[in-house]
Amino acid sequence: MLVADAPGLLDDRAGVPFAGPAGKLLGELMAASGLGLAGVALTQLVKCRAPGGRDPQPDELAACRPKLDSQIALVRPRVICALGTLATRVLTGREPRAQRGQTRRVTLAGHACTLICLHHPGAALHNRRLVPELAADLARVAALLGAAPPPPVGVLPGPELEPGPGGGDDDQLGLF
Repeated sequence: MLVADAPGLLDDRAGVPFAGPAGKLLGELMAASGLGLAGVALTQLVKCRAPGGRDPQPDELAACRPKLDSQIALVRPRVICALGTLATRVLTGREPRAQRGQTRRVTLAGHACTLICLHHPGAALHNRRLVPELAADLARVAALLGAAPPPPVGVLPGPELEPGPGGGDDDQLGLF
């Protein structure tokens, strides 16, 4: 489960988290890590965009917490990734300083899981130096989950084929 702070403008319009450029980057980095986004629960601390896109206020976070807790209880994720400063602060109860990449066992919404704090993909869009750190952290998440890394580009796993009686690919050309 990936938990971010609040919907951005495009998220709010689409009605789903990570609908904009940050979601595109996240999808690319997740695919590169071997995870992909299929089977990953995406959610946010608050469920609607604050006026002007400002950070959610404490009362807004508190009002949306039961919904987040019910999502965690329903999904029962093995790993929860807190994306960004606010998600890290809310889910750990501590200031985010030096928590990026750290894993810890926690109980959230009555569910024991591993929590790892990561950069928000939106921050990585604004500061491209964060992209390799986010990619490395997502690879750690993949390792925690036992996901196999994807094959290198241009290499697809499959059986080794023996040349046919003609000795090579030349026989195939006659089929076209």
